[in-house]
Amino acid sequence: MAHYTYMLLCSDNSIYCGYTTDLARREAMHNAGSASRCTRSRRPVKLVYYETFATKSEALAREAALKKLKHDAKAKMIEEFRGLLPSEAGPLLYTERLLVHPILSEESDFEEENPKDLYWNADWKISLRYTGMESLADDAEDPQEDADESIGSLKFSGPPVKGMAEISFEVQEEFAGQGYTTEAARSLIEWAFHQKGVHFIEAEAETKNHAARRVLEKLAFQPCSMGEATVRYRLQLRK
Repeated sequence: MAHYTYMLLCSDNSIYCGYTTDLARREAMHNAGSASRCTRSRRPVKLVYYETFATKSEALAREAALKKLKHDAKAKMIEEFRGLLPSEAGPLLYTERLLVHPILSEESDFEEENPKDLYWNADWKISLRYTGMESLADDAEDPQEDADESIGSLKFSGPPVKGMAEISFEVQEEFAGQGYTTEAARSLIEWAFHQKGVHFIEAEAETKNHAARRVLEKLAFQPCSMGEATVRYRLQLRK
């Protein structure tokens, strides 16, 4: 289960920070007046920003940090946010520490191909993003300026077939063991499950590649077949 820290833009232009495990449901609850007394008189509200975490404690700690920021700092984060909101499918994904986006081939032809198919065939670049909140509160530079250097990549094997997409990943050795792969893969998996008709995601890891297997297990993938050299995993969309 993913845990989210989120920000809502309220009708009076105030910004509310909260925690949830279901972004769409929580936004609906706020607009129904059943989530918080703080937002009940400021409806309608709109979900405009979120970050994804593996544990509730991490998300709550991040929520507390965001609440300490001034309005202008929060507004700047919202302006720069390009993540996937429940109502849309965006190809530029933010997490707390990373920026994940597809690198399209110069030979890609949007007139001849379905644009979304290009994302399923692209390498998705994993880059470090700016996370210095104290500096950000003091009008730091654009976070994307610190996101030019790739630390790894994610890739689908192609467009989904019969509701199933296959994902693979790699991260540079010096960035291994710091949770970057899990964080990036979680954001892209979330993107994939928001695409129409995607119900399963599969991945394959070498039997002896314990690091890759740990990543898949942290993401709640379950083994579905095992050979002498590889183990195949599957993750099912939870409704």
